[in-house]
Amino acid sequence: MRPEAGAVDHVTSITISAAANARGGAFVRRRSLRPAQQALPYDYRNLPMSQSSSSRLPKIIITEPEFESLSRIANAALDALPDVAEELLRELERARVVAEKAAKPDVVRMNSTILYRQEDGIERRVTLVYPAAADISQGRVSIMTPIGTALIGLGQGQSIAWTNRTGKRQELTVLAVEPPPVDHT
Repeated sequence: MRPEAGAVDHVTSITISAAANARGGAFVRRRSLRPAQQALPYDYRNLPMSQSSSSRLPKIIITEPEFESLSRIANAALDALPDVAEELLRELERARVVAEKAAKPDVVRMNSTILYRQEDGIERRVTLVYPAAADISQGRVSIMTPIGTALIGLGQGQSIAWTNRTGKRQELTVLAVEPPPVDHT
């Protein structure tokens, strides 16, 4: 069922911590919920998981500008890539959103380079990028892939279980994060 013309088609909830603003921390928590009346195509969170340390989702941090851009990308991809778009929206909904200046260098952001270890012991180095810049042969992984969605917001030392496109449950641990290059424009 589609909303009527002129009706709000998605809901955004915003909370700003006045105490953080007074300290200059500008902690902002935003949640952009998926479009109204949009059914979840597939819920990865209900898949059986091992009783490992990653069976509970790790806390993740995302900057306010990235939250905004990733929310737009995920909502725009709901028809074309519903599974990944829904997973990204779930990650955004549970993320702690912080001001750009409060971003820590060891947290995975867009254009960060990440060294991670898979559960089979294989280590990989990738750069998390927006879809237009993706090139797996160059190690540039799109945010609109299951692994890209799993990596966003993780910090060094954190692990997460994620589901690949074939439905196989996997686990990875972030070993190192190189922050995105500084834009001096």
